[in-house]
Amino acid sequence: AFVRSAVLTSGIQISFFFLFLPELLHSLRQSLATLSFYYILFAFVGGVVVRILMKSLPGLFTMQFRILSSSVLQVIGLFILALFPTAKMLVVSVIILGAAMGLHEFKYLEYYRQMIRPDKQNVAREILEKALTWGAVIGAAAFGFVFVFDNIRIGLLIFALLDAIVLLSYPLMTILMPQKPYEAGHNADKKNGAIRSSDNQDYENQQRPLDVEPYPSQQTQQLPQAPLYSPDEYTDNRSEY
Repeated sequence: AFVRSAVLTSGIQISFFFLFLPELLHSLRQSLATLSFYYILFAFVGGVVVRILMKSLPGLFTMQFRILSSSVLQVIGLFILALFPTAKMLVVSVIILGAAMGLHEFKYLEYYRQMIRPDKQNVAREILEKALTWGAVIGAAAFGFVFVFDNIRIGLLIFALLDAIVLLSYPLMTILMPQKPYEAGHNADKKNGAIRSSDNQDYENQQRPLDVEPYPSQQTQQLPQAPLYSPDEYTDNRSEY
């Protein structure tokens, strides 16, 4: 759910800025200088404004709060553009989407490694890279499909609705079933430790001979041996002689 909601949608946003945005401005008969202005605005909001806010309020911007805020902002930005597909409202959408893209600070890999099992951490980067690539491919196909409609607003509304479902899936899961990321790794370590302990115990049982008790108690080893004859029987035998 995290990979789909956070990483796959980031690839879709890449397609939005580098494929859909130039085509939309071309359809609106905007110049290349206008496209450069949108890119500068996106970089300034995502790289400067958002970073200043996170440095000012470090306790507020936890990773889960960043994911939730990024998802909500992306939904708002897409719906604003879908309802009002004009050059002026595109400025507002670019500001909102730029803030959403700047919130994670490319720290999804560290967060993802805390949620998966230790034996899967070596392929965590590969999983996220594939999800980002597939997101860009899906976004390119989806935004290309938007231009099939005569009214671009209909296609954008359909795409915004589907994207909102994917974006909000993981944040809603964390709200309904809250769990800290490091607990998953901690529980996995405890489980792996129990498995290793069980394996060692099985190995020791296999190495022990079958006719030897597994763990003889100290009380059994320290018990004195009973005499062959009791004192009464010894006295009776002497009296007979």
